[in-house]
Amino acid sequence: TTVLLATYCCIGASFIHVADAAEETPPKELSAGKLRSLGEVALSERKFPEAASFYRQAIQVEPTNAINYYKLYSVHKRTRSYSEALTAISTAVELNASKTDWRIQKAKLLVSLGRCDEAHGEYVAARTDAKDAKEAKATLDGAREANECAQRTESAMKAYQEEEWGNAVKY
Repeated sequence: TTVLLATYCCIGASFIHVADAAEETPPKELSAGKLRSLGEVALSERKFPEAASFYRQAIQVEPTNAINYYKLYSVHKRTRSYSEALTAISTAVELNASKTDWRIQKAKLLVSLGRCDEAHGEYVAARTDAKDAKEAKATLDGAREANECAQRTESAMKAYQEEEWGNAVKY
């Protein structure tokens, strides 16, 4: 016996098949909020291309809503599309600079990409917007880690330029 499962999302008084909706241009009646909801359903089912499509459609409807970019960032991060993730989180932070946790996530991504100096700057900016002691500590710890990363990267580059291969590999 074969069982077929289809995922539908209720939008208003109608149900929309998630896979069908991801392939279509959004009808005029779908709001950015409804598109985000469809994206969340697709994301929960690990249908990452569909989720990204819904969030991109939400961005078309509301291009100045930072949450749309943040949601797109979360999909790209889960799929390890780090360049696209950085673009999305950068736009989200630009649109809503007061979200300290978003800045911290952007800084962590920058560190993982080896862009430690930029990450340090994000941590410093996040520190000024920290809302509580936990966020403040996270920004201080992150800034210290990013600074150490930048120093190691600089030392490795210097060793490489001087053809000190053992030291270059050490860092």
